[in-house]
Order: sequence, then structure tokens, then C-alpha cells
Amino acid sequence: MQDFYSWGLPVGQVAGIRIRIHWMLLVWWAIQFNNWVLPVTGDNRKLVLAAWALGTLLVFLSILLHELGHCFAARRVGGDAHEILLWPLGGLAFCHCPDYWKSHFVVAAGGPLVTLAIASVSYVAFGVIEPHTVEMAPTTQYLVQRTAGLLIFWNFVILIFNLIPLYPLDGGRIFHALAWGYFSRRGGHASGGYGRANLVTLWVSRVTAGAGMIYGLYEANFMLVVIFLWALSGAESLKGRRY
Repeated sequence: MQDFYSWGLPVGQVAGIRIRIHWMLLVWWAIQFNNWVLPVTGDNRKLVLAAWALGTLLVFLSILLHELGHCFAARRVGGDAHEILLWPLGGLAFCHCPDYWKSHFVVAAGGPLVTLAIASVSYVAFGVIEPHTVEMAPTTQYLVQRTAGLLIFWNFVILIFNLIPLYPLDGGRIFHALAWGYFSRRGGHASGGYGRANLVTLWVSRVTAGAGMIYGLYEANFMLVVIFLWALSGAESLKGRRY
């Protein structure tokens, strides 16, 4: 992987899967620290520092668990996974599986299912905790509410966004796997089904990315534009691909 994704800080392993943090994510964390924590003075700085650290940790763990969902799904269908890279746009699981549409569907769905589980379990848990927050100190209430917001709302928003039909997001990969299965059943030839699935997924991704970029420009959300441009570049890799 001697490319843009090749540099990362190794931070450990989970079940033999190496975890790395891309240098851009480290820079992003530093920028957030500089913008959110350093300008605050006095006693409030401790609270803001705790909120920043808590948010960074919960987002890190949420994305890591999502990517591990892909990795364990790959192993479940007879494939393997060896590495996860975390970067500002989320995470990348470097895994492979048998070249069959059902296997690719399971791997693509593995991450979103974990994110759904995190949001669902957190919703139930904080529903139980919420009546007791009135007895907590204001700072503790704030941190509990921030934790709930990240584990429930943030994960739910990420889940919905990640399921849009835009390759290489999980929704685009799920769409591609289903299209592959559909065309293979109709044509009775796996490679032909794969090629047609590539073409359909590419054009659906182009339309989705185009609409997303227009929306991002309309809202003056240039980060959103960058995300859709990155995804579109990934979708273009489907052109002429054979497995």
C-alpha cells in the first residue's frame, strides 16, 4: 500500500488485525484541540478538555468497531482481514472475501450492522439512565448528554449517510453486491453479472455524488463536497474492473 493510505501510526492489534491512525487524523485532532480547548480559560477549560477527549475517544471507538464489523464479516464468509486505517473521513478495513456477491454483501453490511447495534443499545441504556441525571452535578450531566449524543445521534447520522448508494461507501457496496446477484441470476454468468453491476453502480454513484456536491455547495459545506468528491473518485475505479 505505497500510496496516500500507506502512512499511519500503528496503535495495536485486535484479533490479529493491525490498527493504524493516518497522519491526517492526528492533524485533525490537533486542529480541533487548538480551536476548541486552547481558547478557553479558567475552570471551564477542564470541562472543555474532558468533552473534547471524550468525543475523540467515542468517535474513535465507534469507527473502529464499525470497521471490525467488516473484518469479522469477511472472516465469517471465508475471507480475511489484516488491517484497519482510521482517518478523518472514517475508517478503511483492508479485507478480502470470496468473489461471490453474497460474500461481498455480508462484508459490506457488517459495518453498518455494528453501528446500528451501537446506536440501538445506547438508546436503550441512556433511556434508563436519563431519569437519574437530575441528581447529577451540572458538569456530569453535560458529559452524560454529550456521550449519549455521540453514541446515539452521531452514530445514527453516520449510519444513514453511509448507506446512501454511493460506492465505495457501504451503501454503494451493498447496492453493488445486490446488483451483481441480480444480473448474475438473470444472465446465468457470474462475470457478466459483475460487469453489469459495475456499470449500474458507477452511474448511480455518479448521480448520487453529483447531487451531494450540489447540496454541499448550496449549504456552503465544503467538507461535504470533499467527501463526495473522494467517494466519486472511488466509484470511478469500477470502470473496466474485473473482480
